[in-house]
Amino acid sequence: MMHALGAPLQARRGRAIWCMTLLGRYVPTSVMMPVSRMALAKREGVVGRVSFASFVYEMGFTFTAAVIVGVYFFLELPALQDEPWRFAALAIPVIGIIALDPKVFHRLADYGLQRLGREPLPLSLSRLRVLEFLFLYALTMLVAGIGTYSLAHAVHAIDSAHIGTCVAAFSVGYAVSLVAFILPGGLGAREAALAGALAPALPFTVAGAVAVAVRLEQMAVEVAFAFITPILAKRATGRGIRLDTSRPDDG
Repeated sequence: MMHALGAPLQARRGRAIWCMTLLGRYVPTSVMMPVSRMALAKREGVVGRVSFASFVYEMGFTFTAAVIVGVYFFLELPALQDEPWRFAALAIPVIGIIALDPKVFHRLADYGLQRLGREPLPLSLSRLRVLEFLFLYALTMLVAGIGTYSLAHAVHAIDSAHIGTCVAAFSVGYAVSLVAFILPGGLGAREAALAGALAPALPFTVAGAVAVAVRLEQMAVEVAFAFITPILAKRATGRGIRLDTSRPDDG
């Protein structure tokens, strides 16, 4: 994404920065994640406004993709099958897609940067790249949803009619955690939402246990990647990545 925004960043070092700073979302308010990402990317020659734009894009893509996949859960709720207004939920991903459109996003980003006394963005993602990234983010939500269903099915029998609900449940929990950004990593909010989304397919106690297990499994993967990717980047470039806690500027 940073390459598409015109920033030079070696691939392995970019992955290392992303994986390490991802753990910053477990600090209250999650501010540490974008701040540390901007600081480390600056050491690689990426100006702050581009790093920040990539972060905003990432949050927008993640939330919109989660809503696109998770809206299936809402539309399939048995209690709402006779309610035509339920289709109004489709407006949320449509609004997200419109906000990510280059004409809209670039204007909003430049306005925000201007208010902060910063220079405008050098580039924004094209409409085709926006759709490409959105598809890839939605694909990751589906993969995570299938993993959630597999874990749940391993501990409790699930009727085939509820497979789609279980797959969409992960996205429901993830979207709620992004809204509850004040909580470290959305802890608690995501588990409650995921358990509630799994409730039609599982007893609530089992759904709660699955939600906690999914969180623990994801945290283990995040910690492992945060440890491994800097080692791979160091081998590729001959130098390590050191966390610079100084405040990043826009270069």
